[in-house]
Amino acid sequence: MLLHSYHHDQGGMSITSISTEDIDLLDFESPSPDYPVMVSHSSDRSSLSPTLDSAKHGSPVPLNEDLDNRSEPLALQSFLPVLQELKPALVLVDHVYHLRGAILKDNLRQLSMYARRITEFTLTDKQDPNEHPIAPGALFRLSQLHNHTQGPFFPSLNRLRIIVADSSLAQLSLFLTPSLRSLEFSGTEENSFISYLATLADEASSLSSITLGPLSRISRESMTVCLGFRNLRELQLLDVLPTFDSELLEEIGKLPELETFVLDARSVDYFPPPMTATCFPPKKKIIAKREAEQRRQEEEEERAVQQRLRKELEDIRTRSSQLNGSPIPSEPSTRPPSPCPSIQNFTSTELPSNPADVMDDSDPAPSQKLGFYKLTKLHIVGETKLLKDVIDHVASADVNDVSLTVFTRTPDAHYFASLVEELLSKWKETLNSVCIHYQWPDISQHASPGILPNATFERLLLQQSLERLEISGWAIDSDLKGHLRHLTTEAPSKLKIFHLPVQATNGMSLTRLRSIVEACPDLVSFQCGIKHLSNIPSYPVPALATDMLNHGLEELSVGNPSPHDDPQRLLLVAQYLDILFPKLKRIRTHPGNNDKQWNYIYDLVKMCQTSRSHHGSRSDASD
Repeated sequence: MLLHSYHHDQGGMSITSISTEDIDLLDFESPSPDYPVMVSHSSDRSSLSPTLDSAKHGSPVPLNEDLDNRSEPLALQSFLPVLQELKPALVLVDHVYHLRGAILKDNLRQLSMYARRITEFTLTDKQDPNEHPIAPGALFRLSQLHNHTQGPFFPSLNRLRIIVADSSLAQLSLFLTPSLRSLEFSGTEENSFISYLATLADEASSLSSITLGPLSRISRESMTVCLGFRNLRELQLLDVLPTFDSELLEEIGKLPELETFVLDARSVDYFPPPMTATCFPPKKKIIAKREAEQRRQEEEEERAVQQRLRKELEDIRTRSSQLNGSPIPSEPSTRPPSPCPSIQNFTSTELPSNPADVMDDSDPAPSQKLGFYKLTKLHIVGETKLLKDVIDHVASADVNDVSLTVFTRTPDAHYFASLVEELLSKWKETLNSVCIHYQWPDISQHASPGILPNATFERLLLQQSLERLEISGWAIDSDLKGHLRHLTTEAPSKLKIFHLPVQATNGMSLTRLRSIVEACPDLVSFQCGIKHLSNIPSYPVPALATDMLNHGLEELSVGNPSPHDDPQRLLLVAQYLDILFPKLKRIRTHPGNNDKQWNYIYDLVKMCQTSRSHHGSRSDASD
């Protein structure tokens, strides 16, 4: 295959042929210096928009003269910046980009250098409204150029996002590279993706992060291929599986390096493991460790005893016959049947004496296998049974971030509270972030949330290791008075993010905000519902300076059921908030929860902050 290169000499334009051997010399494979996976900039597309005249006549796209920062890593969402390196073959005809004519050898080298800088690519069918589309033939020709080179086209690519890209999947072969560390797939049919994924398993064995979904459905086959990446540290399954069962849970748990597992199973049919038959009293179940081995040994011992008895009785019967005594049965009497049909010949005297062999109802079933030995982050959305089974399956003692979202029409608040108690006990020393939510499946209908038991809420609030606590969807029947008293008397909370439901059964009074400040000195973000805009503590003007706190709260997320009729009251609220939170940067509001008045209150808070700043400047100047 020959490509043609044009150059000018004194006699005019001449043609130089470029053989495939020349293309093979291009270094697509050698990566440039290590680039970070996440980058926050993209290529400059300002020079890619030709004039309308050139679009009409199919003239070459103007050359991009900006050659600065040629070693910077790039994040792209289009092939256009890549094709731009093949000028002047890139032309715009009828507002569509084409590759026409010969490819210059120097442009091929520039293409190789440019491709090595790309560390992140988003493959998508979504068209940038400020960018002209690319003809399929131009991308096909780009793939042809890659076919005549050695090594990956993007040797430094760390992150690939395939987002709504059904018509762009033909270019997936360009993204086969051993440098890939993160893969995201969403809103795209899996037919072409599974072929790419299977090939990638051989090309990128060091892939450490896979995110599947949402807006897609993948088969069990694709899931099996994903589990072939044994170096995965992060796996996110965002409502992509039609079904989920205990077998798949066990397979995921076997990933040896997995640290983050996010499972959104809101529309997934879950099949829990089969129940283990037992006849022992509730709260005291027997954990049958090495159950099969123990039963085998018991059966062998039983057979040996039976054989010994038969032999002894046979000897006695023989001697008795010789003495003409009473006849003795030739077979020993059998033992009465066990009251528990699932465990043969197991009597009450055989109960294990080791307390470790006895567990409560909250412990895993004897048949359940453990996994997730390195897990630190666990986020789950689904029915309560799924939440329970996943928590029980985790063997890691280092989990520090847990988020549980119940997605069901009939929430059981007490059963969910038992799950929360379990995770607080299981990871008491390591947890620093807990988020618990309830979501009603039908968003068109309003559902009354379940009430989180007061004891569970207090246990969460008093968990000393927590730096983040978020509760939404559940109602809390408490004004925090007693809980906050415990915090101030025992030890100040380490919470930095503390979010309570805005639509709580009983909102918080404005006066209670001061108790929050005193009990949680490290808070940066706080959310709660407010009962009403009354009962505001008043401070005389001379006392403002001495009573001004130095709390570092930056974000306050609030709402209350109805607006207040007195505008003067809003000014008092703003003044009170400025005293409590002098470093406040924003107030987040919630539609349907008096959001307009709270936005106005924040404007008043900013006026208070400006006034304090000006007053401080004047005081400094007078000194």
